[in-house]
Amino acid sequence: MEMIKASSNALLDIINEILDFSRIEAGELQLHEQPFQLHEVLQPTFVPLALQAHEKGLTFNWTIAADCPAVLEGDAGRLRQIMINLAGNAIKFTDSGGAVTIRIHVEADAPAGYARLTFSVRDNGIGIPLDKQVSIFQPFQQVDSFINRRYGGTGLGLAIAAPLVAMLGGELQVESRPGEGSHFYFSVLFKLSASPVVVAAPPQVLAQAARALTVLLVEDDPMSRLFTALLLKQAGHQVVEAVNGEEALAHWLEYRPDVILMDMQMPIMDGLQATVLLRQHEHRHALAATPIIALTANALASDRVRCLQAGMTDFLSKPCEVTVLLDTLVQHCILE
Repeated sequence: MEMIKASSNALLDIINEILDFSRIEAGELQLHEQPFQLHEVLQPTFVPLALQAHEKGLTFNWTIAADCPAVLEGDAGRLRQIMINLAGNAIKFTDSGGAVTIRIHVEADAPAGYARLTFSVRDNGIGIPLDKQVSIFQPFQQVDSFINRRYGGTGLGLAIAAPLVAMLGGELQVESRPGEGSHFYFSVLFKLSASPVVVAAPPQVLAQAARALTVLLVEDDPMSRLFTALLLKQAGHQVVEAVNGEEALAHWLEYRPDVILMDMQMPIMDGLQATVLLRQHEHRHALAATPIIALTANALASDRVRCLQAGMTDFLSKPCEVTVLLDTLVQHCILE
């Protein structure tokens, strides 16, 4: 079971990387800027990386300068993704006995109301030849076939991190020599924010604060429906299943579920059509809006817009982490 779980997680990482790269290539990746606390975002990010490094026999250190502003404004999720990609690469390409060091400090050249932060990831691993330091930012590229065989990976980490850094307003740069390690770094200008940051409780805490939900699961793929239903039942929720939008409407009228998980593409009636008809019925009969969460393999920003315009409450793209799914459910269904 541990081997199956490890293989599944590895496959999930690959799928998510390909999806992100596809969004970037299609110009569909959007930033979600909001206030965030740098320490609250990155500290939990570095802990599992430190454990991964320790298991490999590496020294792993990180420092966030004390003068970093308390609250910044930007896309914390994408910043976290960049740091995971860079630190993960450093760990992967550094052999036992080596070290990975992360430094985050404030530059002095920021205009009023802003802070310029530099993020640095340094290792003493295998290094990169000078003539390969441009190509490593291209998709599916690693230094050579031997490295690919020895260390694995898709070659998408840097191809994703570089455009993400550019979207944040910076430029990902590298200094490296073979056998001496690599230094990846970038600087980003963040707006200072005076808005309070609301820190969400972990999914487990939220789940304990919510009652058992009745979830209408609308999914035409039998394996996806079976797997999702099992997860929901293990979390203590009741599940009503439907295989298309027409069936979903009938079950909604009969069971009045607390929340609906709705696929987009289904036979007979798709999720968008079902949502529009359901919202029209609610409006005609002055009913409270049932939360409808899209759970779909359609992963582009335009798909999210279509779902929200049809009247859906939220949007999750498959594959979806279990904690994210459960967290989203309870966020929309916590008892008042």
